[in-house]
Amino acid sequence: MLIERADIVEWRHRYLRKIEQFRNEGREIVYLDETWVDNNLTFKKCWQHADEFGIQGNHSAGNRLIVLHVGSRNGSLNNAQLVYKAGSASGDYHGQMNQGNFEKWVDEKLIPNLPPNSVVVMDNAPYHSIQVDKPPTKYALNSYMKKWLRRKRVKFDEGLHKVDLYDLIVKHRPQEKTFRVDHRLSEYGHTVL
Repeated sequence: MLIERADIVEWRHRYLRKIEQFRNEGREIVYLDETWVDNNLTFKKCWQHADEFGIQGNHSAGNRLIVLHVGSRNGSLNNAQLVYKAGSASGDYHGQMNQGNFEKWVDEKLIPNLPPNSVVVMDNAPYHSIQVDKPPTKYALNSYMKKWLRRKRVKFDEGLHKVDLYDLIVKHRPQEKTFRVDHRLSEYGHTVL
């Protein structure tokens, strides 16, 4: 018997309630994603009929293009596309897209072209979800834990053990995570979902 994880079910319900709310408010909802294309990539293995042969060659994937765009029920957002040649064809496109490329696109292409008060729907790719002032984990170095606590102006004894430093971090970390891109878009009156 398949049972879906309760946290995933809850996450989906929250998403659907928020989408319904934004639609009822008449807000523009845009969806963004990235992918890749190769102009000459084929695979040795493919699904095929017994009477017809499929693709036989495996050519170089060296002409990979990364594509990032955003669209809504009104079509693609004008002047917001990003297409560039990947530096390497190894792995998937996520290795070619990174925080720097994504945040530059947000600043230069997305924000200037979004309708006012838009809702931006995106997945949680690592470069979409860079935290602002991310608290150290219990595996962080003592020096990093202390540096974070000082930035937060939390007083502590310099001789504390790691476990005690982490307890202080847990007490003083924000309840909600703040993400760089979400924060940036909210500065311009947009919401990220």
